[in-house]
Formats: sequence, structure tokens, C-alpha cells
Amino acid sequence: MVLLCGLPASAARDVRPVIARIAVENTYLLDHEQVLAALGIEAGRPLDDEELAAAVGRWNDAGLLGSLSYRVEPAPEGQVEVILSVSERVQVTEVVFRGNDRFSSSRLSELIGLEPGTSVSQADVRNYERRIAAAYHEEGFPVASVHGKLTAAEPGRRELTFYVTEGPRTYVQTIAFGGNEHVEDGELRDAMESRARRWPSWLWPGWFDEAVFRRDVRAVEAAYHERGYLDAEAEGDAAFSDDMSRAALTITIREGQLYTVAKVEFEGNTLFTDAELLAA
Repeated sequence: MVLLCGLPASAARDVRPVIARIAVENTYLLDHEQVLAALGIEAGRPLDDEELAAAVGRWNDAGLLGSLSYRVEPAPEGQVEVILSVSERVQVTEVVFRGNDRFSSSRLSELIGLEPGTSVSQADVRNYERRIAAAYHEEGFPVASVHGKLTAAEPGRRELTFYVTEGPRTYVQTIAFGGNEHVEDGELRDAMESRARRWPSWLWPGWFDEAVFRRDVRAVEAAYHERGYLDAEAEGDAAFSDDMSRAALTITIREGQLYTVAKVEFEGNTLFTDAELLAA
């Protein structure tokens, strides 16, 4: 005779799949470790559905770090994988800047206009990063980069830190042109915003700005078009010294054909004569 005995209720609750892996999706401001610490879950432990659902509910009810959802998928050997998906919207209590020497923290704070207590998304932070980097580029730091990160996510404190890597400051050493057979260098320089450094350097520092140089290339093209070279094209190149402190700018022009006006005719002009219209 074989006796079949049921497991005690407490033992049945202990027969739970082990969490093999926890994946966190869509995080930019938060580290994976910050999310897991806030939820109190970790891989290698049995999955408690009720506990996980309650932790996610507390996260969403607080509303301070955005919204969170999760799903559980099977893994090898009877284990499971927990996938957490974050829609970040963080209410910031502090804004901090690191690595900024050229600009003061108060100046950068004024630039982005981010006040403590503001809720920010990933898109917001990337926009702030671009604005800070652009300010550095305009001041001659062509490789400056910025990354925002939530460095503290704990009750009552959510510190958003912008890490600035300024890089070297670069000035324009020379500006040269190639292929310009019919327009003088000086005329083309007059069309540009970029200027090479001159003495005294405190008055004419000639800081390099890549965005300005791109506009300069288009301005040189426009200068040719205004002179009748309608097919003219220009390409710009910036060559940097090994230490990135100096830039040599070169604009190469393909002038193309010169177009001239052979004849101008008017039709339907009853109020003014051809000569009057031409004189106008």
C-alpha cells in the first residue's frame, strides 16, 4: 500500500522558481543597481510575486522616479527572468555639476534653467546636456562632452549630476583657401565669422567653434553665388594639433562656371518704362 501525503502549506509556498536574472530596460538617469535596491529584489533568490508586485506598486505610488512595469519570463532549469521596464520621470531635489572649470556651476544652472523640485525625463536631460556642450563649443572647447546621471536615489534625495569633460581649448591658428581663382582670400575671409588668433590674443583670441565654421563654409559658397558662380561648392576641413590647442582651417572651393546676364526684358509694364524698371 502506498500512502500519498500532501505537502504542508508552508512548504508549498517555498516551492517557488528562482530568479536567474533581472534585466532593467530603458534606464538613462538611473543605474540598474539603484532600481534593484529600491525594489529590494536580487537574482538567486526565489521569486515572490506578491512581494514584487507590492514593491512595484510602491515605486509607482511614490511617483518620484517615473513609472515601472515588469514581466516574468521562463529561464532554463525551471528558473525565471524578471524584466523591469522604467519610464523615467525623476523629481530632482538637487542639481550638481562636476568637472566644470570654464563655467561656474551657477552659470550652468542659469543656462539650463533647471530648478530643484522639477521633474525631468530622459529627453529633458539630453537636451540639458546638448545646451551645456554647445556653450563649451562656442567658447573654443570643440570636444567638450556632458553626461547627466542621477547619483542619489533615496528617500528625500534625488541628486542629478552633470559630469562635464571640457577637453582642451582650441584657437584658430590659420585660415586658408584652395581653388579660388577668381575671388581673393580677403573677400572670402570677410564673409566668415571665424577669425584666426591675432596679437594681442586677449583682444582677438580666435577661439574655434565647429558650428560657426560650418556656417562659414556655407557663407563662402553664398559669396560665390552672389558673384555669378551659381554652381560653386565649398568644403571645409579643420586640422588640429596633437594637443588640440590649435586648429588650421581650410576651405576648398570648386568655382564652376561664371554665369552672366545676357539680356533683360519686361512684358506687360504699362505704368513704367523698361529703362525705369532697370534703373530701379
